[in-house]
Amino acid sequence: ELLGKTIFDFVNPIQMPLIQEGMQFIAMTPLNTALPSIEEKFLRLDGTEVEVEIKVMPMSLFGCE
Repeated sequence: ELLGKTIFDFVNPIQMPLIQEGMQFIAMTPLNTALPSIEEKFLRLDGTEVEVEIKVMPMSLFGCE
């Protein structure tokens, strides 16, 4: 059921600007810098909300900086 979906399929549209702002901040953070955990509300496959704790870290997928 998850194949073909992106993370944005699980973000409440009301929270999209906040998520995009956070992604821009992460993109400007030096590689391999651990950022604090944050709590967000995401959507389950059935559309109901669920609180999740997420942890992000910028990284290079291609091994180059």
